[in-house]
Amino acid sequence: MTTYPRATDLALVPLEIDETASGAIGRFTLTSKLARPDGALFGGTAIAASVTLMEVASDAPALWATTQYVASATIGEELEVESVVVAKGKLIRQVQVTGRVGDRLVFSTLGSTALARDGGLEGQFVTMPEVASPDEGTPFRPGPPGVKTDSGFTRVSEFRQVTLAQEDKRTLGSLALWARMADGSNASPAVLSYLADMSPIAVVRGAGKVGGGTSLDNSVRFGPEAETDWVLLEMHGHLAFGGYGHSSLHIWSPEGVLLAYGGQTSNMRHVWDEKDLPEEFRTMLAKG
Repeated sequence: MTTYPRATDLALVPLEIDETASGAIGRFTLTSKLARPDGALFGGTAIAASVTLMEVASDAPALWATTQYVASATIGEELEVESVVVAKGKLIRQVQVTGRVGDRLVFSTLGSTALARDGGLEGQFVTMPEVASPDEGTPFRPGPPGVKTDSGFTRVSEFRQVTLAQEDKRTLGSLALWARMADGSNASPAVLSYLADMSPIAVVRGAGKVGGGTSLDNSVRFGPEAETDWVLLEMHGHLAFGGYGHSSLHIWSPEGVLLAYGGQTSNMRHVWDEKDLPEEFRTMLAKG
């Protein structure tokens, strides 16, 4: 039986948790390891904290979560994350989560947790693409080529790019990355959510550009859990319109088990041709 909060999740986001009559409240200080390279809250941190508090509040594993990013927080600020169970059935719990800095709403999450139903329907109806192993992958850092970004969340996570076979490239923006936490933590739902905040890169790739976007939302839907640190992020950029991008991803275990899938909508604010990358942007990221 799983005990909540999971030790791996607290190692990721060090929440100080108090149970309440309707759920749970957790607090943590934003450090550089939980932020983007520019010092703002990393979207993966917000959804990982939300999933952790959802499971604590409901005493059940996460089934799905959607986080809406309302505002930002900066390094040194304390975030209070409150999870409220708004409906509790025999097996399914509906949960709402808010993350605040003082009176400022930073993010809002909706989701469900659920206990497995005896004899319930099971099956996997898509297959993992054929790719090289993590050991054969190329180290990957988010951001434009040649720009140092080993700061913020990239200090505690690791990504390796592998090539998708041509028949698996459903879009121009197809991208495959092996991902894991640098400390080898098991890929719990919270850890998967943290690592999955990457698919806007596929939109940029699809447009033949460099740069990235800031997430407006992040949705993850969870399948079976597996004992693994490495997971494959199969990402596809589908559409860019009016400066906003839509992308999706599947998250696979090395054995080909579909652990989760989801997608994001992003504000594609920092997108350039590689030759036109602004010097101030390079300088900002190069500071680390």
